[in-house]
Amino acid sequence: MRNLFRLPRRSNNPFHARLSALLVSMAAALLLGACLPRQTVYHHYESLPAEGWHKGDTLRFEAQVPDSQVYCRLNVEVRNRNDYPYRNLPLRIACLTADSLQLPPDTLDIFLANDDGGWLGTGLGNYYQLSQFVGSVHIRKPGTYTFQVTCLLPDTVVTGINDIGIRLER
Repeated sequence: MRNLFRLPRRSNNPFHARLSALLVSMAAALLLGACLPRQTVYHHYESLPAEGWHKGDTLRFEAQVPDSQVYCRLNVEVRNRNDYPYRNLPLRIACLTADSLQLPPDTLDIFLANDDGGWLGTGLGNYYQLSQFVGSVHIRKPGTYTFQVTCLLPDTVVTGINDIGIRLER
């Protein structure tokens, strides 16, 4: 009968020893990186008028980024009220620098409510806040990065949205 609990023999091959040490080091680095808190590079909200967000109005966020050659997570944050008439909010997002377009414009459909009409995110009373990951932005050099956010709903005025925010994290 075979012994199923027998440990495998150790190899005396130096390549296997180096490979094992490398794998253990990589696993430790990944674990440490996952445990470190994200560092916020930029975080700002733009409040919308009480009468609503007018069609064609573009929100601009001027992010001063002091570092270069770094990837940042881009999140769009929405604060809405109970009287927002839809369950989603389609947005157009672009990132520009002083000399060029950093990211091609992208569309993002943020779902603010589930299929049953229950608001997503965190809320208190009639107000709710939701953060949506958009993607990674490669910051190639220090400077000012302008993020432009436009609502893509066909309505002339969109009501029920209080604030739109941008968060960049390392």
